[in-house]
Amino acid sequence: MSTKDSELNLLETIYLTQDGSKFPTQRDFAGATGLSLGMVNAMLRRFMDRGWITLRHLSGKKIQYVLTHEGMEEVVQRSVSYFKRTVNNTSMYQKHIESYVRHLAELGYERVVLIGPEEINFLFRYACMQAGLEFLFDPAPKQREWLLAQGRTMFVVANNLAMNDKASYPDDKSTLQVQQADQARLSEVLLYS
Repeated sequence: MSTKDSELNLLETIYLTQDGSKFPTQRDFAGATGLSLGMVNAMLRRFMDRGWITLRHLSGKKIQYVLTHEGMEEVVQRSVSYFKRTVNNTSMYQKHIESYVRHLAELGYERVVLIGPEEINFLFRYACMQAGLEFLFDPAPKQREWLLAQGRTMFVVANNLAMNDKASYPDDKSTLQVQQADQARLSEVLLYS
Protein backbone atom coordinates (compact mmCIF):
# COMPACT_ATOMS: atom_id res chain seq x y z
CA MET A 1 0.00 0.00 0.00
CA SER A 2 1.40 3.40 -0.96
CA THR A 3 1.88 6.17 1.60
CA LYS A 4 -1.01 8.16 0.10
CA ASP A 5 -3.29 5.12 0.31
CA SER A 6 -2.18 4.47 3.91
CA GLU A 7 -2.86 8.08 4.82
CA LEU A 8 -6.30 7.98 3.20
CA ASN A 9 -7.07 4.74 5.00
CA LEU A 10 -6.15 6.27 8.38
CA LEU A 11 -8.03 9.51 7.67
CA GLU A 12 -11.14 7.54 6.71
CA THR A 13 -10.81 5.42 9.85
CA ILE A 14 -10.63 8.56 11.98
CA TYR A 15 -13.71 9.93 10.20
CA LEU A 16 -15.66 6.72 10.81
CA THR A 17 -14.89 6.84 14.56
CA GLN A 18 -16.03 10.42 15.11
CA ASP A 19 -19.56 9.41 16.12
CA GLY A 20 -18.54 9.74 19.75
CA SER A 21 -19.58 6.30 20.98
CA LYS A 22 -16.03 4.91 20.94
CA PHE A 23 -12.68 6.57 21.34
CA PRO A 24 -10.10 4.42 19.58
CA THR A 25 -6.48 4.47 20.63
CA GLN A 26 -3.52 4.58 18.28
CA ARG A 27 -3.27 0.81 18.77
CA ASP A 28 -6.91 0.47 17.62
CA PHE A 29 -6.13 2.55 14.52
CA ALA A 30 -3.11 0.35 13.81
CA GLY A 31 -5.27 -2.76 14.00
CA ALA A 32 -7.99 -1.27 11.82
CA THR A 33 -5.63 -0.03 9.11
CA GLY A 34 -2.97 -2.74 9.15
CA LEU A 35 -0.27 -0.15 9.87
CA SER A 36 2.31 -0.43 12.60
CA LEU A 37 1.75 1.49 15.82
CA GLY A 38 4.83 3.63 15.11
CA MET A 39 3.56 4.48 11.63
CA VAL A 40 0.13 5.45 13.00
CA ASN A 41 1.82 7.69 15.58
CA ALA A 42 3.97 9.38 12.93
CA MET A 43 1.02 9.87 10.59
CA LEU A 44 -1.18 11.34 13.33
CA ARG A 45 1.55 13.86 14.17
CA ARG A 46 1.85 14.72 10.47
CA PHE A 47 -1.93 15.13 10.21
CA MET A 48 -1.92 17.49 13.21
CA ASP A 49 0.94 19.52 11.68
CA ARG A 50 -1.03 19.84 8.45
CA GLY A 51 -4.19 20.83 10.32
CA TRP A 52 -6.17 17.76 9.19
CA ILE A 53 -6.98 16.52 12.70
CA THR A 54 -7.26 17.93 16.19
CA LEU A 55 -7.13 16.22 19.55
CA ARG A 56 -9.96 16.46 21.99
CA HIS A 57 -8.94 15.54 25.56
CA LEU A 58 -11.88 13.79 27.14
CA SER A 59 -10.75 12.62 30.56
CA GLY A 60 -7.55 11.27 32.00
CA LYS A 61 -5.75 9.50 29.19
CA LYS A 62 -8.75 9.38 26.85
CA ILE A 63 -8.22 11.31 23.63
CA GLN A 64 -10.51 11.65 20.65
CA TYR A 65 -9.03 12.28 17.21
CA VAL A 66 -11.28 14.62 15.22
CA LEU A 67 -11.07 15.37 11.52
CA THR A 68 -11.03 19.12 10.75
CA HIS A 69 -12.68 20.73 7.72
CA GLU A 70 -9.26 20.71 6.03
CA GLY A 71 -8.90 17.03 6.86
CA MET A 72 -12.32 16.26 5.43
CA GLU A 73 -11.42 18.16 2.23
CA GLU A 74 -8.26 16.06 1.98
CA VAL A 75 -10.28 12.85 2.34
CA VAL A 76 -12.68 13.99 -0.39
CA GLN A 77 -9.87 15.00 -2.77
CA ARG A 78 -7.98 11.74 -2.26
CA SER A 79 -11.14 9.65 -2.51
CA VAL A 80 -12.11 11.29 -5.81
CA SER A 81 -8.57 10.78 -7.12
CA TYR A 82 -8.65 7.13 -6.03
CA PHE A 83 -12.06 6.67 -7.64
CA LYS A 84 -10.85 8.18 -10.94
CA ARG A 85 -7.82 5.85 -10.96
CA THR A 86 -10.05 2.88 -10.24
CA VAL A 87 -12.49 3.77 -13.04
CA ASN A 88 -9.62 4.24 -15.51
CA ASN A 89 -8.07 0.91 -14.53
CA THR A 90 -11.42 -0.86 -14.74
CA SER A 91 -11.97 0.56 -18.22
CA MET A 92 -8.52 -0.57 -19.33
CA TYR A 93 -9.03 -4.06 -17.88
CA GLN A 94 -12.46 -4.29 -19.48
CA LYS A 95 -10.96 -3.62 -22.93
CA HIS A 96 -8.29 -6.29 -22.40
CA ILE A 97 -10.82 -8.84 -21.15
CA GLU A 98 -13.25 -8.15 -24.02
CA SER A 99 -10.46 -8.53 -26.56
CA TYR A 100 -9.28 -11.75 -24.96
CA VAL A 101 -12.79 -13.25 -24.78
CA ARG A 102 -13.53 -12.29 -28.42
CA HIS A 103 -10.31 -14.09 -29.39
CA LEU A 104 -11.44 -17.18 -27.46
CA ALA A 105 -14.76 -17.13 -29.34
CA GLU A 106 -12.88 -16.93 -32.64
CA LEU A 107 -10.81 -19.96 -31.60
CA GLY A 108 -13.97 -21.97 -30.97
CA TYR A 109 -14.21 -21.90 -27.19
CA GLU A 110 -17.74 -22.16 -25.80
CA ARG A 111 -17.24 -21.07 -22.22
CA VAL A 112 -14.95 -19.21 -19.83
CA VAL A 113 -14.51 -20.22 -16.20
CA LEU A 114 -13.06 -17.62 -13.83
CA ILE A 115 -11.36 -18.92 -10.72
CA GLY A 116 -10.19 -15.71 -9.15
CA PRO A 117 -11.32 -12.55 -7.42
CA GLU A 118 -15.07 -12.00 -7.33
CA GLU A 119 -14.55 -8.26 -7.81
CA ILE A 120 -13.85 -8.67 -11.52
CA ASN A 121 -16.29 -11.41 -12.44
CA PHE A 122 -18.74 -8.82 -13.81
CA LEU A 123 -16.14 -7.80 -16.42
CA PHE A 124 -15.79 -11.39 -17.61
CA ARG A 125 -19.54 -11.99 -17.45
CA TYR A 126 -20.21 -8.97 -19.67
CA ALA A 127 -17.44 -9.85 -22.15
CA CYS A 128 -18.72 -13.42 -22.44
CA MET A 129 -22.27 -12.22 -22.97
CA GLN A 130 -21.06 -9.91 -25.77
CA ALA A 131 -19.07 -12.74 -27.41
CA GLY A 132 -21.82 -15.35 -27.00
CA LEU A 133 -19.83 -17.51 -24.59
CA GLU A 134 -21.09 -19.15 -21.43
CA PHE A 135 -19.52 -17.75 -18.24
CA LEU A 136 -19.05 -19.54 -14.93
CA PHE A 137 -17.50 -18.17 -11.78
CA ASP A 138 -15.58 -20.45 -9.41
CA PRO A 139 -17.56 -23.67 -9.94
CA ALA A 140 -17.51 -26.50 -7.41
CA PRO A 141 -14.92 -29.27 -7.95
CA LYS A 142 -17.46 -31.72 -9.44
CA GLN A 143 -18.65 -29.10 -11.91
CA ARG A 144 -15.01 -28.32 -12.82
CA GLU A 145 -14.50 -31.98 -13.67
CA TRP A 146 -17.62 -31.95 -15.83
CA LEU A 147 -16.40 -28.80 -17.60
CA LEU A 148 -13.03 -30.45 -18.25
CA ALA A 149 -14.78 -33.36 -19.94
CA GLN A 150 -16.76 -30.96 -22.16
CA GLY A 151 -13.68 -29.38 -23.73
CA ARG A 152 -13.74 -25.97 -25.42
CA THR A 153 -13.54 -24.39 -21.96
CA MET A 154 -10.94 -21.82 -20.94
CA PHE A 155 -10.14 -21.63 -17.23
CA VAL A 156 -8.86 -18.20 -16.19
CA VAL A 157 -7.11 -18.52 -12.84
CA ALA A 158 -5.75 -15.90 -10.46
CA ASN A 159 -2.63 -17.97 -9.86
CA ASN A 160 -1.22 -21.41 -10.64
CA LEU A 161 -2.41 -22.85 -7.34
CA ALA A 162 -6.08 -22.15 -7.98
CA MET A 163 -6.36 -24.99 -10.49
CA ASN A 164 -3.85 -27.31 -8.87
CA ASP A 165 -5.16 -27.12 -5.32
CA LYS A 166 -5.30 -30.77 -4.26
CA ALA A 167 -7.56 -29.90 -1.34
CA SER A 168 -10.29 -29.08 -3.88
CA TYR A 169 -10.12 -32.47 -5.59
CA PRO A 170 -10.71 -35.90 -4.10
CA ASP A 171 -7.90 -37.73 -5.91
CA ASP A 172 -4.69 -37.21 -7.84
CA LYS A 173 -6.33 -38.25 -11.13
CA SER A 174 -8.68 -35.25 -11.22
CA THR A 175 -5.84 -32.92 -10.23
CA LEU A 176 -3.82 -34.24 -13.15
CA GLN A 177 -6.76 -33.63 -15.50
CA VAL A 178 -7.13 -30.06 -14.28
CA GLN A 179 -3.44 -29.41 -14.83
CA GLN A 180 -3.95 -30.40 -18.47
CA ALA A 181 -6.95 -28.07 -18.93
CA ASP A 182 -6.81 -25.00 -21.12
CA GLN A 183 -6.00 -22.26 -18.68
CA ALA A 184 -4.69 -18.73 -18.65
CA ARG A 185 -3.36 -16.70 -15.78
CA LEU A 186 -5.50 -13.71 -14.87
CA SER A 187 -2.46 -11.42 -15.00
CA GLU A 188 -1.86 -12.45 -18.63
CA VAL A 189 -5.49 -11.75 -19.55
CA LEU A 190 -5.41 -8.30 -17.94
CA LEU A 191 -2.31 -7.45 -19.99
CA TYR A 192 -3.71 -9.01 -23.18
CA SER A 193 -3.39 -6.79 -26.26
